[in-house]
Amino acid sequence: MAGPTRNDVCLGLAFVFVGVIYALSNRWQRELVVQGVITRKPHKFDHLFVMWTLQQLLQLSLLLVWKFIQNDWFGCSRFMHGERNRGNALAGVQAMERLPPANDPAVRDEVAPPQDEVVRNRRINKKPSKLVYFPPAFFALAHVLLLYFGLKLTYSSSFIMLKGTVVLFTALLSLAFLAQQLRYYVWFGVVVATIGFAVSGISDYIHFPSGYEKYGIAAGDLLILMAQIMFATKIIYEQKFIRKHFTHPMVFLGCEGVYGSFFAIVLLLAFNFADAVQYSSLPNGRLEDVKDFVLQLSNSWHAVLAVIGSLVSYILYTYLGMFLIRDQGALPRIVIETFTWGIYWTICLFLHWENFFIAQVPGLCVIAIGALIYANILPLPFASCLERSENNNPMEGVNNDHLHADQPDNDQTVRPNGENNEIIPAEDNDDVPLLH
Repeated sequence: MAGPTRNDVCLGLAFVFVGVIYALSNRWQRELVVQGVITRKPHKFDHLFVMWTLQQLLQLSLLLVWKFIQNDWFGCSRFMHGERNRGNALAGVQAMERLPPANDPAVRDEVAPPQDEVVRNRRINKKPSKLVYFPPAFFALAHVLLLYFGLKLTYSSSFIMLKGTVVLFTALLSLAFLAQQLRYYVWFGVVVATIGFAVSGISDYIHFPSGYEKYGIAAGDLLILMAQIMFATKIIYEQKFIRKHFTHPMVFLGCEGVYGSFFAIVLLLAFNFADAVQYSSLPNGRLEDVKDFVLQLSNSWHAVLAVIGSLVSYILYTYLGMFLIRDQGALPRIVIETFTWGIYWTICLFLHWENFFIAQVPGLCVIAIGALIYANILPLPFASCLERSENNNPMEGVNNDHLHADQPDNDQTVRPNGENNEIIPAEDNDDVPLLH
């Protein structure tokens, strides 16, 4: 397996750095106590759905940025980047268009281009349906809602404990829907990292905090677990279609933001009138209050700085993450994100935003070990035995996407016969290869 290039390393480091800023900005907002409406007492800055709406609108604005770059408005074409391998592919398409028709007698007997290349070129020319961007926006909506209500019912560290399951779910979905054959050390690293997250988050169950109901804790943990499944499904879907349609990450995120903005605005309007004292920390007992959000911003420059930092880092974090999904895959993006949470937790300890429990230290060490095993930096003691086992399996690492149900039966073989393919018994022609 080829090692990462310099650009890959820089992309991963930038992703972790921006992710830490994004997480700290969001946490800083929740730590602020600011005066909002004059008739109410100062309270925490907790406006998740307003922030989510602004994030989706900012993501939607990427389409406008792409138009400026693509059409060279005000000389913005110099900012063009990230067109990986698309130029060569489009050149191949143009060369194919200049060829004479396949039924031309002059070229009928010439060798036809490979079928896989023809299909790939057609995908490049064909624009995907706008409905392709609806599912990831819906999965993001489900992830935000499930996580919001889940964290209101259970401990905050339950999110850390169950965050590791997204690594496992992503690996399983990669195997099921992308037909990826993962190496033994990848699976081992995923399992070890998941165990590390569980050990880190179990501290709240050891030091039982007050104010939580037993059944509410179980329901909250279940909602958080479902949120991780939604997020894993979202990034697997993005990997599938951003590679299939050769879409630039800026275009993909912008089109996804069209649906996300619609969902966010509808929910924002509804939650401004939804009374839910159990789930709300706002003085009026509603899930959201836009007026209170504006007044809190006007009364505190700390809140303004935290909001700006959150919005800017969100769009950069999502954009860099989409590049990781396209170039490396959904699973590497999730594993790299584990370093973000480890650095974030350490900084929160220094800022006294988190309570320190000694049980969390072994968990973070296990997470780091799992990430090193996943990257094959830390070799396993029984690696040589597993390597021999994989080498003895000729189908290991073979992608079976090209196999279809319309292949001939096992006792038959396709032999080329002029313009037609003749199916003959296998015993009559044992040396004829299958044509797919």
